Amino acid sequence: MLISSDATLALAPRTTLVEQAAQALRSAISRGQWNSFLPGERRLSEALGVSRPTIRAAIQHLVREALIETRHGRRHRIVGTVR
Repeated sequence: MLISSDATLALAPRTTLVEQAAQALRSAISRGQWNSFLPGERRLSEALGVSRPTIRAAIQHLVREALIETRHGRRHRIVGTVR
């Protein structure tokens, strides 16, 4: 049997790594940890212990929130404030 008959699922919603990384970046931005630009994706992924694709997805969350702006081949610029 793969799952025991008395197993229960947690009812609380789970947070994905992307959401956790986005929250970590949001917090760092709100604390003023970076002036105008985010560090590179490699540095962020090493600091948070996640993959670069996870960082890219987290950055896209912040782009949709209009917190940062990104351009191909450029650094990610902080343009908004955390609410």
